[in-house]
Amino acid sequence: MQIAQTNQNEMERQPCIGQERGTKCGRDAFHRVPTANLRSPRAGVMKTCCSIAALVAVQSVGAIENRIAVPRLLPNGDLSISYNGFGAHKYALEKAGSLVPPITWAPLLTNTADSSGLVNFTDTPAGSPRFYRVRDATTIPSVYAAENTGLNCPPPPLPTLASGNLRYIQPLPDPFCWANDPVNMNSTRSTDFLDWECHRAQIMAQIENYEIGPKPYVDPTNITASFAGAAAGGSGTLTVVVTRPLSEGPPNAARTMTLTFPVTIPSPPPYRGATTR
Repeated sequence: MQIAQTNQNEMERQPCIGQERGTKCGRDAFHRVPTANLRSPRAGVMKTCCSIAALVAVQSVGAIENRIAVPRLLPNGDLSISYNGFGAHKYALEKAGSLVPPITWAPLLTNTADSSGLVNFTDTPAGSPRFYRVRDATTIPSVYAAENTGLNCPPPPLPTLASGNLRYIQPLPDPFCWANDPVNMNSTRSTDFLDWECHRAQIMAQIENYEIGPKPYVDPTNITASFAGAAAGGSGTLTVVVTRPLSEGPPNAARTMTLTFPVTIPSPPPYRGATTR
């Protein structure tokens, strides 16, 4: 969303009115709450003589349509802002005093959405114009402790070829559609990052079932690794040995696979600190 392209005067001339939830107003889904005095119990959302404008602008990887609820003035004068995002995601509410570039957004609150994806914020507005935005603040891990984090995901339906229930999809299946709704007939397609582990598990199950067979289990204690070579600034070889006992054949029969990788260890950067004499 290009917030910088929205003119503050336009926002004040064109107030947005909608329902409590699921309202998209205008092209960029902005909402304004005009009021003469937010601390007054008689101040209404529809007052046109305003001293403060509350804007909700969403910055999210997913689509923004039908996710912003109209901000509400509470009886105590606070402002309630709701956003319908993804379940268990963290969302940050930020404020700015103007939409004139360069815009400076200051953090206010970070809350976690409930299982339905609804997240609520409450702020006490000041007497000057204040604009708000909500952005997805969920942290994406760089490293995972498990190879497959989708082990607990429900398995996909795997119809046989003879059943006639295998859908013909052209040119390729959408990886963000679920296996039980492969062409998104029920609008269940999800690009939520937290759903990817189950998308991945379904795709893996389909490939193993229809193409390559199941991945053999290997006990982690039967995997060893060693490195031989020079220290920093040199090269060496990483050797990984995987041993898998066989269920058939003579006692203690096993199959072993050895993988070798050339590895170059970079030299440390030159020291640029202060020197003494």
